[in-house]
Amino acid sequence: MWGEQAVEGGNKAVSPILRGSNLGLAIVMAPGSGAAVNKDSKDYLFTFPLKNGIASWYSLAAWDQEGTNDPIAVDGAGEPRYYVARLADIDHMTSQEQLLAYVKQVAGRLKTPVTVKVLSSAAEAQSAPPDSLHPIGSRTYKQAIDLLQKEIDRTAAKWEPVIAAAPPSGVGDSAGDGFFTDGDNQTGEWKPQKGFFWTGSFWMAELWKMYSLTHDEKYRRWAELWASALVGKEFEQNHDTGFLYFYSSVPGFQLTGDPKLRASALRGADHLVQMFNPVTQLIPAWSANGDDTIIDTMMNLQLLWWASHEAGDSKYRDVALKHALRAADWFIRNDGSVIQSVHYNPGDNRQQFQLSGNGSFVFPNDAKPGERVFYHTHQGYSWETSWSRGTAWALYGFATAYRETRDPKLLHTAQTIADYIIAELPEDGVSAAAIASGGLLQLAALTRDTHKAQAYRSQAERITHSLIDRYLTPTYKGDATPPGVLRHGSGTHPADGMLIYGQYYLLETLIQLDSAISTGNRPAAQ
Repeated sequence: MWGEQAVEGGNKAVSPILRGSNLGLAIVMAPGSGAAVNKDSKDYLFTFPLKNGIASWYSLAAWDQEGTNDPIAVDGAGEPRYYVARLADIDHMTSQEQLLAYVKQVAGRLKTPVTVKVLSSAAEAQSAPPDSLHPIGSRTYKQAIDLLQKEIDRTAAKWEPVIAAAPPSGVGDSAGDGFFTDGDNQTGEWKPQKGFFWTGSFWMAELWKMYSLTHDEKYRRWAELWASALVGKEFEQNHDTGFLYFYSSVPGFQLTGDPKLRASALRGADHLVQMFNPVTQLIPAWSANGDDTIIDTMMNLQLLWWASHEAGDSKYRDVALKHALRAADWFIRNDGSVIQSVHYNPGDNRQQFQLSGNGSFVFPNDAKPGERVFYHTHQGYSWETSWSRGTAWALYGFATAYRETRDPKLLHTAQTIADYIIAELPEDGVSAAAIASGGLLQLAALTRDTHKAQAYRSQAERITHSLIDRYLTPTYKGDATPPGVLRHGSGTHPADGMLIYGQYYLLETLIQLDSAISTGNRPAAQ
């Protein structure tokens, strides 16, 4: 069927018509379906015999004005008002003949359907790395902590002269020496980088953990040395202010009472509050009034939760709660999988967006202020998938948000993500595992559903044992890699090596699990 567009439903004779605007509709009956066409005086009737109460058909529609009102930018246009209406190069059906031709194409394909054959008779998931397949035995949590401590001591001894020679004023997120993120699986050596990046505080977090655990002053001295490079730079950062100062200044203040570290952490929290956009109810990832928020920010809220308690000021909690609730709505799919990045209208009706780095992307839209425009991913396979580290960030972040607020929506969100992660784990349980195990362990202590609590804790323990037996060196007889290297992390695919945040989150989880054994108590629901 093809004809001019009616404005209203009902009697065609009296419905207003949009002259020159045509709509097309077609129904295609699959061969062998037994369907038939019957025409009476007023309508075309399609009869479909039911098979087990079910009938199948294909339908398609066309509008000859499709895409004609999409705005496009003139070269060099600085504002949306300089855009023009799209007038040409529209790839759609504009006539009845085109519609009929397309219907015939579809009907032809239905007569000769595509045959799909799986060529491999033994298709299976990608195997775990070969050096993780034959562990030399089962370790205790304490033994694994000792291995990590050896790696920490070795790293601090090698890198102390480097950071000591770098004046704090010359160190920033992308300038200066003495920081590292990625390391080599075999040599156990960290790769030098310029600046502390978003990951610099995880090394300090390891040092503070060891100071808390051992009371050995060398760990405090090392932690303070590295932390001095970050203090005073709080307002120069993006959303990762949360990572940088929650894992450096906060534990430093908690363990030493140093007022400089307290002030540093509160400045970081103030910076996040300044970045918060009340129009979107979100903290943008890269700068104030930005148009991109990423799921990673759920972890950065930890600095705000802490500041709310420490300063006795609800503004920090209010911002964190608003962000968490909006993130639950926008980033978490019904099955618990996670979208990494959401772009939105921050309030200025922009048509050009920043995807990554300095690259920009023109995306014409009519989204109202505070509404979503599109999704994408910075590090996942595609925006439609669930990037493993982002999914682990979400689990950990929402569990923390529930602990701080007792908002049932946040608990439900965390549990939905946890259930998704557990269902999708590979055979050995390792996928963004160091972060995920910490999130599961935290959630196990929060949920009052005893069955879920047991399942979450059991999975956290299983994942942790897999990490320390299969991935924490030495992992096999004759392993020449120095002890305490957590192998096969991946910052961005296809990278494969040790990661500073993997080292930290494994240490954090191990200390919790070992402490529970030492005291004879498992964490109760909080």
